[in-house]
Amino acid sequence: MNRFPLYSHPDEFFTALIAAGMPEVPQAFSVVPLPHLIPHSTIIEIDAFLRIFERVTTSALWRQVVATSAPEIAQAHRVPQWIK
Repeated sequence: MNRFPLYSHPDEFFTALIAAGMPEVPQAFSVVPLPHLIPHSTIIEIDAFLRIFERVTTSALWRQVVATSAPEIAQAHRVPQWIK
């Protein structure tokens, strides 16, 4: 069974997405029925960004500043288990 069929026309792909339960697909959504090749250098840049983002957003100081500067309704009064 082919879980990732290739569609000959973008409309077929949009129809399949909606049938699978995805909400309305933006018209600007790009569909290419071929694999996308991403340069290794781009993957390295994304990885570096994610590592920095993770380091910053999991620091106690950052969490404290964000929690105290956010509106009361957005302030989390607990720390997720994965951060501890």
